[in-house]
Amino acid sequence: MSFKSLELKIPPLVLVLIAALLMYFSPNPIVFFNLPLEVVYYLTRALCVLSVVIILSGIYCFKKANTTVDPTNPSKSSELVDFGIYKFTRNPMYLGFAVMLLAMAIKMQTLVALLWLLVFVLYMTRFQIKPEEQALNKIFGVAYVDYCQRVRRWV
Repeated sequence: MSFKSLELKIPPLVLVLIAALLMYFSPNPIVFFNLPLEVVYYLTRALCVLSVVIILSGIYCFKKANTTVDPTNPSKSSELVDFGIYKFTRNPMYLGFAVMLLAMAIKMQTLVALLWLLVFVLYMTRFQIKPEEQALNKIFGVAYVDYCQRVRRWV
């Protein structure tokens, strides 16, 4: 079985839902954070708002550049987006998803939830982001390489 067949196949939003379900339904024997309820309440809400702002900022920049938001077909990209939130992260939508999952992990306060977040980040990096980077490198060449040297993949 080739793992390459998993590249760009599962839409990131589906992966977020899978990760969230795995967090929710996994056995949670180890309480990791043990934070006061009030801290959890405000922290998780702040992280959820932050995640939505990050995601919507990324979508806004793509729309402003009039390029595709389709994560399963990066070869449709018509413009290198390097303004707005893309000055700080090359993958704001995926970063926003990870922040949302972090909020869920903090709400659950378990080690298992944090491990599923880590699996999400590793999977996204290997099977979504790296293949996107290869496609964008073919399309935009040196401009994309320069962009990658200036801006980090996640944060």
